[in-house]
Amino acid sequence: MEEKKVKVGETEFTLKKPSSKIRKESDSIYAKSYRRAIAEGFFLEAEIENIIKERGIKAANQRYKKEIDEKIEHLESRFNKNDFASVEEGVEKYSEIAELRKELEDLDQAKRELSTQSAAIIAENDRFAYFVYACCFTSENEKVWDTFDDYKNDISEIAAGLSSEMISFIYDGASALLEELAKIRPENIWRASVSKAKEETPEDAKPNKSKKLKPTQ
Repeated sequence: MEEKKVKVGETEFTLKKPSSKIRKESDSIYAKSYRRAIAEGFFLEAEIENIIKERGIKAANQRYKKEIDEKIEHLESRFNKNDFASVEEGVEKYSEIAELRKELEDLDQAKRELSTQSAAIIAENDRFAYFVYACCFTSENEKVWDTFDDYKNDISEIAAGLSSEMISFIYDGASALLEELAKIRPENIWRASVSKAKEETPEDAKPNKSKKLKPTQ
């Protein structure tokens, strides 16, 4: 989809995918913003890595990450084999593996926080801002803002709304991919198969006690 109609409030706009020309122009925006951010004292990515390493965060995280990875691999194996005494045990382990995956994500929290102060992130934000300025049009096919600075200085509901819509429009494919990858995790396949088995079992045929359910093929 190369363009999309959206509404902010009662006003209709058209979003267009960045052309190769606009992407090339955004590279120039990125480079200028990056140099300016460095001059203003924002971190380089290498500096962030050094800070994390010097404070012992990286080594500790790597050790803990290995432990979590091993626990996740063990649970994935159990979900693949449906190695549970009952559905209730499976549900319990489902919650456990979800917590482990969250812990794994949280290990990078320190780096994510520091990265918000990096020159690369500042520059990437400016690149995206240029996409919003260059790719948002009125219903009459005119640019919403006359200049890039006009957009950057605009704090209106329209500017915020179109920025949000543009994020979804440009990166929706990546979000969809992540959702599809999540669906094929062993625990989610197990949950889907158990739900299907329950739906296909008549109420009067369901056992009084929890029994091990094999995934449907």
